[in-house]
Amino acid sequence: LLPALGCATSAPPVTKIVGGKRIVTRSVSAHAYEHVARALIYEDEDRWEEAAAEYQRALSYDGDAPEIHARLAEAFLALGRTQDAEGEIARSLSIEPTVPGLVAKARLEERLGRPEAAVAALRQARGLASFADEPDVAESVHLELADVQLRSLDPRAAAATLAALCSAHT
Repeated sequence: LLPALGCATSAPPVTKIVGGKRIVTRSVSAHAYEHVARALIYEDEDRWEEAAAEYQRALSYDGDAPEIHARLAEAFLALGRTQDAEGEIARSLSIEPTVPGLVAKARLEERLGRPEAAVAALRQARGLASFADEPDVAESVHLELADVQLRSLDPRAAAATLAALCSAHT
């Protein structure tokens, strides 16, 4: 589900009760979903040019989706287009901080040789990731944070991150 976003031209938010929780989202064009689905298939096949093109098509239907901007940034990173990735990450995070946007930022920061900034972005992503709602995402963020901490030669922080991950599973 995509978080609620507002602007003068967007549709009003949609509220649903899912699993006893109130979820606020926004309607998204079916065309955007179609292009994102294709992009994900291309990603699985390491066809990054095609994936980036599909994400760009999706954004033409839903430019307010921070997650799509983040996925496009990841495709640009895979292609070595760091400036383009940086622009998409900025767009994503300006709409709303999300786990995908912050993870993309961390990967960019690490690629640019700024491990402290990568750790900070992943810590922020960890704060947004919920074991109750998306356990796979929360686990992935913890593991990626621990990896960056180890590459930054901070084994104590990595051990604390992994301990937090283990305690979340018990």
